[in-house]
This record gives sequence, structure tokens and C-alpha cells, in this order.
Amino acid sequence: MPAEWETGGDNLPNMRRDIQALRGLAVLAVVLYHVGGFGFHGGFLGVDIFFVISGYVITKKLSQTEGSLGDVLKDFYLRRVRRILPASVLVIALTLLGTYLFLSPLSFHRLAMDGFAATFFVPNLFFLHQQTDYLNQGLDASPFLHYWSLGVEEQFYLIWPLVFFGVFKKKILPVLISLVFFAGLGIIWTSHNSVQSFYLPFTRFWEFMSGAALIYLTPLSRRWSNGENNKRSGLAAFCALLTWFVAIFSTIFITSDHPTPGLTTLIPVVAAVGIIAIGFNAALLRPLAWLGDISFSLYLLHWPIIIYFASGKSSLTLPTRIFIVALSIALAALLYYFYENPIRRSKRIAAKSLVVLMVALLVGGLSAASLQAASSHITTSTKRFSIDTSEPIIYANGCHLPFGATSGKRSCVFGDTSAKRSIALVGDSHAAQWFTGLDAAAKSHHWKLLALTKSSCPPAIWAISRAGSLDTSCIAWAKQVRSQLAASKPEIILLSSYTQYQYVIAAHTALSSQATMAGPTYADKWSAGLNDFIAPLLHNPSSRVVILGDTPNPPVNSPSCLAKNLRSPTRCNFSYLPSNATSATKSLAQRLGLDYIDPTSWLCALNKCSAIIGAHNTYRDASHISVPTATYLSARIAKALGL
Repeated sequence: MPAEWETGGDNLPNMRRDIQALRGLAVLAVVLYHVGGFGFHGGFLGVDIFFVISGYVITKKLSQTEGSLGDVLKDFYLRRVRRILPASVLVIALTLLGTYLFLSPLSFHRLAMDGFAATFFVPNLFFLHQQTDYLNQGLDASPFLHYWSLGVEEQFYLIWPLVFFGVFKKKILPVLISLVFFAGLGIIWTSHNSVQSFYLPFTRFWEFMSGAALIYLTPLSRRWSNGENNKRSGLAAFCALLTWFVAIFSTIFITSDHPTPGLTTLIPVVAAVGIIAIGFNAALLRPLAWLGDISFSLYLLHWPIIIYFASGKSSLTLPTRIFIVALSIALAALLYYFYENPIRRSKRIAAKSLVVLMVALLVGGLSAASLQAASSHITTSTKRFSIDTSEPIIYANGCHLPFGATSGKRSCVFGDTSAKRSIALVGDSHAAQWFTGLDAAAKSHHWKLLALTKSSCPPAIWAISRAGSLDTSCIAWAKQVRSQLAASKPEIILLSSYTQYQYVIAAHTALSSQATMAGPTYADKWSAGLNDFIAPLLHNPSSRVVILGDTPNPPVNSPSCLAKNLRSPTRCNFSYLPSNATSATKSLAQRLGLDYIDPTSWLCALNKCSAIIGAHNTYRDASHISVPTATYLSARIAKALGL
């Protein structure tokens, strides 16, 4: 999110106001997308527009520098330090302080690590390691998540000056060839692994290079608007209007269901390239240009503010959203005028960029370390209950497959491994949540337990779409599991899945005749996909198929709520309403003559579900029951299955 001028450093008269206005549009789209409720469904594409602007502005400055390569590179990197670090690290420190004041103590350790990653400009790689889906956030999103784009940008600029001076400075053809190559790489990579492609820097290089290629062109408005050719001037105005319309259109109508970065990402990128290439200013753009001036500060501040307001709430009201936007803009203006801009213009600070670097890293590191230290003194238990957020052991030992994987260990057998009778646990993470209790039941009743679970992959034959790309790993896994069940022939096949949630179903798939011919509702398609998975299993008379219904979904992260309400945990209880897919699953079981186990009565009374069960937290997050809960319910599971 750089805010340098096209020429003249901080010389305000040489500022490209159209570029500042484009920045303003980009940051406004991002803010309105994050806060929600304003119709900017593709506001996340504002970051892609930022990347184009950055590529143009920074490369333009590089092309105008003189001196030895060593001096140029030294000056470039020291300027980046002065420009980026003071504001970004101050906001990191303030965000860590806000985390301590407003967020759950249970999140301190995790968010301290996020703060470390953001301080050293590797948050994108850190979130990739955690498999964080930016476009499908849960209820406890990191207030540092938006720093991923700064990581991508600074990683690009670690190598770009060297590549530019070594290959591209005088030649546009290598730039264009590289641009096409990296664009194709990014689009192809997204189709295979959308989460990886979102965060990796080289799948975004083409966006920066799209802007960089423009340094070889004189803005069209400058060539056309010579006072003698009104037709050309009018054409420039029309082209400018068209490109602005396309840019705005993309941030409103392109959604997170489209692959990102993918083919649809070309639309805002090409629009941004057109706006910069035309170089047309208009008085109408002045408010956006002012937002562009404060865009870096606004981008840094808005997301943690949203996280703090959303903490402990299932949704934000419209007045709250409006207030968040207004507050973010006001604080960003203060940060820009009284901190960011003075530091950038200070000659004294400019002469001590290395000191700025060391101080900034020290401040960020110490702030994160302070929160880390605070997390070690957190009390997560009272005389009445304790909080346990651990995951079932199959997450750590590789038996529960993560996103993208199609196969894991060859043998994931638990319970009484010497027993002759066997039960198979099949489904997504809402099947895996029962593992600990089912494992205990299998051991005590001498059954062998086969674990066949995978994150976000229900036992259904249909095509799931993630960020607009087909999740082929789920399809392969579902078919492989059916083959395993046919070969192992367990006496009981226990199916469970997250039916309180709606998976995104890929359109125009012929994977399942029934699923594609099912009714128009999600519940219809879900029921058909589940039926297609179950149907072949019913041909084996030695296996009994049982469906374990989904658990009620808390509206907030339950352990976080409990940690903030240790003395009044009933505040975290919630009402339950089964989803249409949950009801459809029960109806399908009845239609097929299958046993259906409804766990709702184990967790709720009179549709009021408790956040505590058996002196422990009922849930380990915003949807999965905790390991102690599964253990506590072990006897009930065994009885319901007839073990």
C-alpha cells in the first residue's frame, strides 16, 4: 500500500491525483468489503489494484534514479524502511495492545505470533502455513490478517530492483513476457490450490509488473490533450470514464466465489492499468484522492478496528458498520497528518533510516513478546469449569486429512486394534470431532475403529468449490473412502458432517447425476450428494450405515466467550435452530431406513444449548465440540450405536 508520488518524491505539486483517487477507490473497496453490508462483494480486489499502482509508482521512481547500482539500491531500500515501517509497526503495537484489552485471552499466544510475522513482513507465508482462508474467515479472524498484502509487496521489492536494472530498464518486451508468464502461473496455481495461490508472492508478481510496464508509456491524456484536438481529448475522457466504471464494477459484482487471483482478477487489474495509462484528472475525483492520501494508514487501521467491534458478536448492525468506517477514516487521517507524513518528510529521520529500522523491529518484537508473555499467565479455569481447546489426536498424527490432501497414512486403526468387529468414522471435521469419545467407546467395548476424515470434505458425491476453484481433493477422497469401506467391510459405518454450514457447490458438474438433477435448494443438493455416497454402501449387507447428526452451532467462538465470562458462563449459552440441510439429512436417513442419532439432546435442553458440559467447555471453537465433551459423551455414543 505505498503512497509515494509519481515524480519528485514528496513534492506535492507533482502528484498524480488520478493515481491517488485510484488508491482511494481501492482502499474504500477493501474497507467496505471487510466491514460488510455495503454491497462491495469484490472489495478484496482493491488490494490487486494497489499492487498495480505500486508496480507503476515504484518502478517509475527506479527508472528516474541515477548513480551507481549500489547507491541506488541502498537508497531504495532505506526509503522503503522510512516509508513502510514507522506506520506499520506502530499499528502492530497498537493492535497488540487492543488484542490485550478487547479480545479473548485464549487468542493471545496465536495473535502474538501473528504480530511477530507482521513485524518481519512474512505474514502471508505465516497465514499460508496455517492454511488460513482469507476469503472465508471464521469468527476469530486475526487482526493482522490484512498484513498479508504488505508481506507480498515487500517480498516482491526484495528482488524487483535487481531484476529491473539487470533486465528490464530499457526493454519492455521482457517485462511483457514475464507478465504473461506469471499471470498464467498465478491463474493455474489458483485452480490447483486457491489458498496457496492467494498468499504466495510469485502468483501476484504479474499484478505489480502490469503497473511497471506502464513506465514505458506517456499517459494518453498528456498526448491527446494538447489544446488543439478536442475529439482526442473527449476520447480520453470517455476511456477514463469507462475504465473507472470497470474498476468500480469489479469491486461490487465479482465475488469471493470466483478464483482469486484468477481470470476475474484480470478485470480490476486491466481497469487500473487503463486508468493510469490514460492519466485523466477530474474534479469529481478529489474526495477519492484525499482517501488515497491517507490510504496506507486507513488500510492498516480499519481491520483491527472491525475485529474489536465484532468480537463476541455474530454480526454487526448497520449503524455499527457506518460508525466503524467513519472511525477508521478519522483515525487514519490523524495518523497520516501527525505521524506518517511528518516522518516521511523529516530530513533528520531520512539520515537515520537504519536506526528507524532497528527501532521499528525492536518495538514490534517487544510488543509481540509482551503479549506472548501475558498469554502464559492466563487463567482458563475456575472451580466450576476449565477450558480445553485441544484437537483430537488424529489431527497431529496425520489420520485426519487437511485441505488439499487426498490420502494420508495407510492405516489409521484405533480402539481395540485386535478386535474382530469394526466401526468406521467417516466425514469432515464434524465427524472428526467425535473421534476421542468414539475411540474410548471402541476400546471399552472391544471394537476396532477406522478413522476416515478430512477437513471440509463431507461424505457426499458432489463438487465443492473453494474461492471459485473446484476442490478436486474432496472428490478424490470421497471416492477413495468408498473403496476403502468396500474392501474393509466394517460392521458399522458412522457418517457425520457439518450440515449447520453451507458448502459452496460447484456449478455444472456431472459428478453426480442425482445431485445435479436435485431441487434448487442447497438442502436438496446436499441430500442428493449424500445419497449418492451412501447408495453403494447399502449393497453390502454386512455393513450397517448410521448417520450421526450435526451438533448445534454457537453464534460466537465459545471458548473465547467463556474466557471473558469466567464468572458468568451462562452468557455464552445459545439458542439452537437446525438448518435445512440438517433436517434434510434426518429425512434422508428415515427414507433409506438408516439409524439416525441426534446429539442435540446431549448438548441442549429446550433448544437452549450450554457452553459448559461436564465441567469443561462444550466447544473448542465456533463449531466443533471439545475433546473433553466427546470423552464425556463416550457412553452415550456407545449406547446409541449399540456397541
